[in-house]
Amino acid sequence: MRRSQHPVLNLESPQVVETISEPFNCSVWEIVRRFGRPVILAEVAVVSHSKPIVVQAALERLEKLGLVTRTPARGVRKAPTYETTGNALVVGFNSERISELKAVSAINKNFTDHVRRIMAATQANGSTSEGEQWSATTCVPMQLTTTDIAEISRIINVFNECLDGIRERSTKIDASDSQDCNYLVNIEVQPTRAAVLPLPALHIVPHHEVADTVAKVLSAPMNALSPREREVAIELARGRSRPEIASQFGVSVNTIATIGKRIYAKLGVNRRAELAARVRSNLR
Repeated sequence: MRRSQHPVLNLESPQVVETISEPFNCSVWEIVRRFGRPVILAEVAVVSHSKPIVVQAALERLEKLGLVTRTPARGVRKAPTYETTGNALVVGFNSERISELKAVSAINKNFTDHVRRIMAATQANGSTSEGEQWSATTCVPMQLTTTDIAEISRIINVFNECLDGIRERSTKIDASDSQDCNYLVNIEVQPTRAAVLPLPALHIVPHHEVADTVAKVLSAPMNALSPREREVAIELARGRSRPEIASQFGVSVNTIATIGKRIYAKLGVNRRAELAARVRSNLR
């Protein structure tokens, strides 16, 4: 792993391939990340519906790769704690090495198959006509709020309007023209039928794309903020008080406090110093 602003793994390492290829290891990493604070093994075991010994094995693999840090138990804390070292899993590979290209393909297929098995997604298995090689699949478990569902529904409606437009243009001109469809467009959003663990953002990219990918990963939390939240976050990071910020934007102190809570939640920070560090890293 190369040390920079964000941990980057190298697919050349068999240990990396072995660890990342197992979705459960990645789910454990994502659960630790979502806590946003030092977490003990027992907490991860409860959230992941798994035996502590299984979670321990996953944490040890992640620790060896530098994806989580372990702080030994001391004082009143009777158990070691774990924290992630990044916001996403970034893996670089050599696009000229067949072995690494095969590993990328195998990992992607493994994750897709894993999610499909868990979600019991029904997908048609058909072949496209010769020369038609393009395909796109998004299959990932999500924790959606009512607002998220409304936004997805809006986007799907826009997409359906796009399909309607294509369908209207696909009129039969001549009786000899084939009307066989060469693609199946399938959008499926459904409630899970059982407990499904979350998966992290996993970026497997050629080495020359690693820097840009890391930059996007580091800026992602700030991009999730609304324009006003971003303005308030910058002022908080500068050390200004809530009354000062409230006066600047012409709102109440309570409004700034509410906006501050949303900012802390979206950025996954708990203290002003953590917020300042996060803002500085995204404004460089």
